[in-house]
Amino acid sequence: MKIYTIDKRKSFAGSTSRLSGGKITVNNEGIILDVPVFIDGEGPELVTSDFNQFSFAWDDILSKSEDNGFVLISSKAETNLSFTVEQVITQTFFTKSNPRAFKDDLLRLALIWTPVKTSSTENISIFVFDDGNLDVSSLDVIQELDTVSEVTSTQSVSISAPSEVTAGKDVELSIQQHIPGTTIYLEATSGMLARTRITTSGIALLKTESLLPGEVIKVKAGYKYWTGESEVLIHLT
Repeated sequence: MKIYTIDKRKSFAGSTSRLSGGKITVNNEGIILDVPVFIDGEGPELVTSDFNQFSFAWDDILSKSEDNGFVLISSKAETNLSFTVEQVITQTFFTKSNPRAFKDDLLRLALIWTPVKTSSTENISIFVFDDGNLDVSSLDVIQELDTVSEVTSTQSVSISAPSEVTAGKDVELSIQQHIPGTTIYLEATSGMLARTRITTSGIALLKTESLLPGEVIKVKAGYKYWTGESEVLIHLT
């Protein structure tokens, strides 16, 4: 596994984190969070009474894995005691203001990137959100990042096709799978795809019968929760 931290210190400058004094540990069994319990005060006046420990086993975390997907370790921001494991959509999380399956009231603590649905701990990446108050000293951190996309933005599937095709003719779509073992999902705005899922690099056919010259077809290739990883436009003549 690879461990990164995401720098959130600027966001929390001048304020006291509800995680202040807490600790995150990653080992062969899973992820352990020691979180402070506050009994009085607000901001700099917070008083810590004790720590609660939350453990997430790898089997439980990876059971929620998806092809080129993320699993979110989070807490409810208003209490910071009710920890949950939530499924988060990969690229959507970083490119849309209100992504599906993400709750605004959750405090993000760590993201686990899973290249394939059957990922093991050997090929995952962990991103810990570091606000400067959570103790991450026990982690073997590879690099401090500003955003997760610095590591995950590399295109993992690509699609190519002729830019112009005679209306009524079949179009060959060339699909390149860059993460072996994943299932690639295809979508087209018009026409008919001979298949909408493939598991290896290869050719997929798009039928354009009944379509007219001047129409433009967009075809997207990606994953179950993010189909727009790569796309092409086909102009019918």
